[in-house]
Amino acid sequence: RTSSMDNGFHILVSAGATSHQPSGERIVLLHGWLQSSDVWLKTACNLRDRYHHDVLVLDWWGHGRSHTKNTTTKLRVETLEEQLINILRYYGWDTGRPLIFAGISLGGAILLRYQILYPDRVGRIVLVCSAGLSESWYTLPSLTYPLRASILMLGSALGSLGVDKIPGLSQMFEHVQLISTTPTYGIPEDMPKRLAERRVPLSLIWGRFDLVHSAQLKRWRTGRGPETVDSILLPFKGHAQLCSSIDELELWGVRHFWSLSEDVKIKDGGNVYDIEKRSSKGERQPASSPQHRFCETHVDTSQMGLCFKRATLLPRPRL
Repeated sequence: RTSSMDNGFHILVSAGATSHQPSGERIVLLHGWLQSSDVWLKTACNLRDRYHHDVLVLDWWGHGRSHTKNTTTKLRVETLEEQLINILRYYGWDTGRPLIFAGISLGGAILLRYQILYPDRVGRIVLVCSAGLSESWYTLPSLTYPLRASILMLGSALGSLGVDKIPGLSQMFEHVQLISTTPTYGIPEDMPKRLAERRVPLSLIWGRFDLVHSAQLKRWRTGRGPETVDSILLPFKGHAQLCSSIDELELWGVRHFWSLSEDVKIKDGGNVYDIEKRSSKGERQPASSPQHRFCETHVDTSQMGLCFKRATLLPRPRL
């Protein structure tokens, strides 16, 4: 089911409830800056087919098939936040059982802003290299701040002359305006603590070499017990590489990421995974070690990334 009306382009990948198979969870997958809903589409279809979940994906304004040409829509985080609220209302997902949200980069920041406004509507969060926390001076958001500020000043000056209306140029200014408040996007510094206080289950997926939104896993775990947070730290992955390789992770294989049921949630520490790697012919091979903390010890050398073909949680080892 697709729609591209006043709220932009969105797709509901629905399993459809039957008398023999009731509908599963309601899941919302949000893409990052300069991406589209296509990055989540394979994941959405697998979540529908495997677990009978209903999955909503969308294109933010100015991205993918949600064009802003010839409209008064301005690219701001507030605009995208309003877009998400309207789409959820359109499907009737603003009421009923809580939703599961997953967000990449900018998408993670928008879902966190939504959680602040509607905390009771968010039942679980999966953050993939998400924005939302302040960064060190050597990261790209800090280093590029003078450049972004200069571009916005130039856009303001050209706007008085009407030059900023030139196709392409106006879009550039709009996108720079959209990320002008990166990396926090107005999210309070104590956001991890707020999520912990509400006991919102949280899954963190990051690349070790992310210099855009760095892997501040310890900060995200603030006030957390091991039963409410999962962490996956991928070796040799930067921000853009991880954002564009969601399908390779096959996150749909980690079932409890996508369930609110206590029977599915794993309460054994959450951050110890057993990874099976595959040969070039696709055959399963035993993992080199039975336990891989944060998946750092298992590397697919042909891809220089994680071979995340199947993951199951193991009991926390006794120390």
